[in-house]
Amino acid sequence: MKEFFILNPFQFLSYEITRQLLETGHSVHYQNTIEPFEIEKELMIGRNSNFQQHTKFAKELLEKENLHIILPVYDLLFRKGQFNCFDYSNTINFCQSKSKQPLTIIAPFSKYAQVIAEQEKLQKLTCRLQMIFVPTLYGKYQPENSLFFEAIKNHSLRDSELFNTPDFHQDTLHITEAVSEIIQIMNNNNTGIFLLKNMDKDRLHHCLFTIIGRTVSLPAMNATFIGELKDVKDTGDYLSIIEELSQDIRSGQIVR
Repeated sequence: MKEFFILNPFQFLSYEITRQLLETGHSVHYQNTIEPFEIEKELMIGRNSNFQQHTKFAKELLEKENLHIILPVYDLLFRKGQFNCFDYSNTINFCQSKSKQPLTIIAPFSKYAQVIAEQEKLQKLTCRLQMIFVPTLYGKYQPENSLFFEAIKNHSLRDSELFNTPDFHQDTLHITEAVSEIIQIMNNNNTGIFLLKNMDKDRLHHCLFTIIGRTVSLPAMNATFIGELKDVKDTGDYLSIIEELSQDIRSGQIVR
């Protein structure tokens, strides 16, 4: 069993990471700085004895030699203005941890250039940095103003409007498969920069066609990635996933 610390575990990506870690028997410490969060999520994982809340990042956690710290900044995309305002200097405390485990930051590839600039600063503070970039994610608890939420909510959106959603990327992965790969990278303890990539290069085309009933001409990728590509086999039945997601969004039964 490993020990993890995760910031804001009740958001879209962070919740799936937390759920999978707890299901595999790991211990997860957390601090929640975002309010409100959905009670449904707390009820599903909050009673797990391996799930421990801290009102602030306790000094004793910094003393743990095997604490793996996770900062899923991807989730800040869906909170107005918070991604651009995120102060990476606040991660200095995490960099000063005595843990021998890497510090893992999970970021959207749509903000690659911005995050890489901060990564270079953090690299000077710690050599234990894992920077994992992910494409557009889809799945249960889809956030408002995300690409999939907007496409399902309004079929008449122009392509340009879809591409302006904060999480848009030319690739997509189901969140369960993406998190499984993220946890595998974390368990290997390899430091560096990683990008998750769907082995099905046409998955986003297929998903959007299923949702809006027309072919979308995706723009060319405008960022050159330097790091290690991780091909992920997205085995989920995306047609069923999208149908269930569509029903939840149209009925208003969503978790914000």
